[in-house]
Amino acid sequence: PTDSDTFEENSGESKTAIVLSEAAKGLGSVTIQLSGATYGTDYTTIPDGSSGSVTIEVEEGTLFRSFSLIPADNSELDGDKFVTLTMTEPTGSVELGNQTTIVLTIDDDERPAPIDFALIRWLQRMPER
Repeated sequence: PTDSDTFEENSGESKTAIVLSEAAKGLGSVTIQLSGATYGTDYTTIPDGSSGSVTIEVEEGTLFRSFSLIPADNSELDGDKFVTLTMTEPTGSVELGNQTTIVLTIDDDERPAPIDFALIRWLQRMPER
């Protein structure tokens, strides 16, 4: 199954959680594959995901870990961006569960200017720009 979430490009740092169904019995890790929107142009991550993935280490007793996704805020009307995060390559004391993919929508915070019809009489009184 795939889950989804949306946040504005001007929202700043967003934490994405990885939740274990029970405390980890030992050390392990999972790789998060990043796809869709352009890394470095549309968003960045902490830890660095410029290679196309982020590895999250899990220590004994861990119930959840998180990493940060930071959308790039620009002043361009360039539409929404979509980032797909997919967990792969579990090692050690972790294994993949049912929810291994999430699609994050970076909502463009610039909006087009609405344009409407108006009566010609009214427009004749307005200076043109």
